[in-house]
Amino acid sequence: MQFAERAYRRFRKGWQIGALIITVLFAALTAYSFRVSRTLAGLLTLPTLWFLFMGTRGYMITGKNQYNQLVKNYGADPGIRLRFLEDKLEYRIGRERLMIAYDELDGSFETRNFFALLKGEQGMIVMKDGFTLGSWEDFQPFIREKAPQVFRR
Repeated sequence: MQFAERAYRRFRKGWQIGALIITVLFAALTAYSFRVSRTLAGLLTLPTLWFLFMGTRGYMITGKNQYNQLVKNYGADPGIRLRFLEDKLEYRIGRERLMIAYDELDGSFETRNFFALLKGEQGMIVMKDGFTLGSWEDFQPFIREKAPQVFRR
């Protein structure tokens, strides 16, 4: 969640700044065109208002749609679980299950509270304090043995 929140904030801030710049340009053009033609000013008002809305609230529509799709597919509280078996890991979200062999993993990254195993652009995020059997300290040597390729840079 920590990674998703950071990416979301960066996207939102960048989008809002861009939309604000475009909105100011359209507003200036609208104000100038009002002197020339009221019809042209009326036509430019619509994109100005659209950029203003999308820059301040449009990202919420996308986020809400994505959330609704997740709830539709997995329920309101899907319960994500990772099980590390002898030769593969089991990734469960709701009732869906995916098995991934350790040799298919190709990367990893780590923060203070999380560790992510990557397969292409998909990631399985492990909370370091979220182990129900064993601990993060027990897990580190296990995953280094089973998937050494994820630690190569």
